[in-house]
Parts: sequence; C-alpha cells; structure tokens
Amino acid sequence: MIKHLHLGRSVPLILLLINGCGATDGDPQDSGTADAAVFVDGALPDATTPADAGFDGGLADATTETDAATQTDAATQTDAATQTDTATADCGNGVVEAGEVCDDGNLAGGDYCAADCMAVTGACGDGTVQSNEACDDGNLAGGDYCAADCVAVTGACGDGTVQSNEVCDDGVISQGCATFHDGGDGSCVPPGTCSPSYVIDAGGACVPAQLSDDVWIAVDNFCVMSVTPQSFTVPAGQTLRLTYHNISQDYPVDIWKSYGGGYLDLATGATWAETYEHCFGPSPTTEWADISTACSSFRLNIYCQ
Repeated sequence: MIKHLHLGRSVPLILLLINGCGATDGDPQDSGTADAAVFVDGALPDATTPADAGFDGGLADATTETDAATQTDAATQTDAATQTDTATADCGNGVVEAGEVCDDGNLAGGDYCAADCMAVTGACGDGTVQSNEACDDGNLAGGDYCAADCVAVTGACGDGTVQSNEVCDDGVISQGCATFHDGGDGSCVPPGTCSPSYVIDAGGACVPAQLSDDVWIAVDNFCVMSVTPQSFTVPAGQTLRLTYHNISQDYPVDIWKSYGGGYLDLATGATWAETYEHCFGPSPTTEWADISTACSSFRLNIYCQ
C-alpha cells in the first residue's frame, strides 16, 4: 500500500510497508516483523535547505532560535545628559543671572532694581532718594550734605561747617547758606550787604570800612632818613588811620599832614596815633604826610581810589 503525505512544501514521502510477504532481509536479529524504511525523494533531507525548519527526526533545529544579539541594546536608551535643563534665574539672590537685568539681593522695588529683577530703577546721584538711600543730592561728590555713596547725610545749613555746596555757614542761619556770604566778621549776610563797619570791595568781599597801619621812621647818624612803607593805597569805600613810630637814635621828627595838622618834634622812640581818617568822604583825593628833621625829609603819599 502506498501513501503520500504532504509536509511543508508537499514533498512526497513513500512508505513501504511489507507485511509478511516476500523474503526477509536475512538479519539474524530480525524478529520476523517487517522493516520500516523512509525515503524522501530517494535522498536524505538536506539540513541546509529552508524547508528543514523543524523536521530533522521530528526535532526542532536549534539553529533557528532567535539570536540574543538581536535584542535591543541598552546603550540606545536616552542619555540623561540630553534632558532639558529646567534651572531658572533666582531673582533676589544677589547674583545677576541669565534672564535678569539686575539683582540686588532682595525682592523689593524702589532700590535701584525692580522687584522682578527685570529693570534698573535708579542710581545714587540721580537726585531721587530711594529706599536704600539716606540722601541723594544729584551728584556723586562728598562734602555737600550727602555722602558720595548716598548712604549718609553729612551736614546741613546751620551746622557751622562750610561745605562745598555752601558759601557761608555761621552756625546761626538755617537756610540760605548757598547764597549768603561772609559779612566780614564771620556772620552770614545777604548778597550785596556787609556786617556793620565793613564795606564791599571791588571783588565783592566784605572788608573793614576803616584800615589801620603803621609808619616806621628811622634817621641814622648821617641824618639819612628811611620810611617804611613809602606809600599807601586805600581801596574805594575804605578809610585809613596811621600810627607813626620814630625809631631813630638821635633825631626827633616832625610829621605834617596835607589836611593842615600833624605832630611836631616826635621824640626818638616815641609813637603818635593820629585820629584823622584818610580818604574819607564821597570823593577822596590823594593825601600825604611830610616827615622831616633838621637835615632830612620824606613825603609819604596816601592814594585814595
């Protein structure tokens, strides 16, 4: 009896069954039962053919197992270093970071840096006193009531110390130190005026209305006279009063003034303080003093401006 079995690619498998007919194969060990023989197309199955996928003696071919090398390589996992950095600027930490314009170490506004660190809102010297300033006078100089860094008040009009922004500070007035000036005696007075007994000179300063000075007269043994100083110049608005000193060893002197008076026979070592004020009045003119001895003389000129 011949049967055809179709396995896989329909290769015929011929089974020859001999059941006690014909001769035996002469095998002494033959039990008299029929031998079974299997032929595939007259040849043994080729293990290298694709059809040999699982029928080599009925056992699965180990070579067809999945190669472990085809498993997903763990090295292809996402590198943690490629993750997005989620760090952000920390406003108020005192460090200017990316995304910040300023960072003064706090989250308050009105202190040069906005509360969100996104804008500079001022600086010392801008003339606006902010929460982190004691003063702001619009400059970065010191010695003008406000420190150069705006953190301290360093004075005020009326404290008696003349600072760089003041013209006068006598410790009496409490305002006007930038416009008032010294009246001549240390008192602060309005512009264009002076303290009593003081007048304004050509430079605008207050000077004493009356000047006083000394004249030194010396006559040597040869009757040669020297006078110091040899002349005076009196600024407009001021007067001059002189004191004469005869420092000669042997000669008395006469002092006669242009106004018609004077002192005669001023002894050696003697002093005369005149009471007349030179250059007095609205239209003063040049005046003089004639100083003489029996053998010498000198004219001392007094120029009134």
